[in-house]
Amino acid sequence: LYSLSDTPEPVEPPVLAFAVVDGKLVLRWAVSSQAVLEVSSQASGGTWTLAGEPLLDAGTYYYEVPMSAEASYFRLVVAQ
Repeated sequence: LYSLSDTPEPVEPPVLAFAVVDGKLVLRWAVSSQAVLEVSSQASGGTWTLAGEPLLDAGTYYYEVPMSAEASYFRLVVAQ
């Protein structure tokens, strides 16, 4: 049998926000989105890897990138 209690909690769609703070690119997204941050040197056709361990504060993940770093592309991915 299938019941409503078997239905997983709805997942908040991932939204990647950003700001420049003290010479760093700060990316942030909601923990509730269950998304992980990936990085690639190419927007298309490149290899995407986990960006690293984000900081956690009040239900929000934060990931900081020095503005002096090489050009990179970021995306959020939700595991299926």
